[in-house]
Amino acid sequence: FEAYGWRPASDNAWVIDSMKLNGLVSSNRIDIQGLEISTMDGVLNGTAIMEGESNRAVLRGVLSFERLNAVRIAEAFGQAPILQGDLAGEVRFALPLTDGRGLLTATEAEGRLTSHRGSLRNVDFAEAIRRGVGKPVQGGATSFEQLNVRFTVKSGSVLFSPIQFSSGLLQSRGVIDVTDNGKLSGRFDVQMRGSANQSKELISLAGNLKTPVTQQEK
Repeated sequence: FEAYGWRPASDNAWVIDSMKLNGLVSSNRIDIQGLEISTMDGVLNGTAIMEGESNRAVLRGVLSFERLNAVRIAEAFGQAPILQGDLAGEVRFALPLTDGRGLLTATEAEGRLTSHRGSLRNVDFAEAIRRGVGKPVQGGATSFEQLNVRFTVKSGSVLFSPIQFSSGLLQSRGVIDVTDNGKLSGRFDVQMRGSANQSKELISLAGNLKTPVTQQEK
C-alpha cells in the first residue's frame, strides 16, 4: 500500500506526505510488517497489528521517529505548542479505530523522545528565578541544547515524566502534566551555575498550553 499527499481527515491539519506499508491480511487481523511515513517534516518507521476485539477494531504498534516538527504536531492535535524543535524517539501505541471519542482521547501510548537546540515556548525559568519566590512570569522562553523526555498518553491527557534538559549554565529535571483540555501543571528542579556560585530552585508551571504561568516556589 502506498499513499502520497494524503490527509486522513478533511478537517485535520495532519498531512501524510508519503506512506508505504506492507503486510499480511487475514479474516480479522492485519499484520503491518513494514511501515514508513513521511510527515510533519520528519519520518516514522515501525510495525503494527490491526485486529478486531469485541466488535471494535484496534491498531497497536511500535514506531521510531526522527526530525518531527513539534510545533506542527501540537497544532495538528488542536493544541497550542509549548515545545519548539525537532523530535526523535520511539513510541508504543494502541488506537481503537472505531472509538467515537476522537483520535487523541482514544489513543493510549508511551515512549521517549529527544530534541536538540530547541526551546520551551512561553516558559521562562531564568526570569522566574530572577524575580524571586511567588512572582509569576508569563511569556518568554527557555532554550535548551539537549532535551530528554519519557511520556505517557491516556484518556486525552499526556504526562511527561521525567523531563531533563540542559542549556549552558542551566540544568533542570521535572514533570509536566497536560489534560485533554490543555490545562497545564508541572514542577521542576532548576540548577543555575555561575562563575563563582550555583543555585538550585524549585519552579512550578500552571495555566494552560496557550498561556503558561511560571513561578519560583519556596
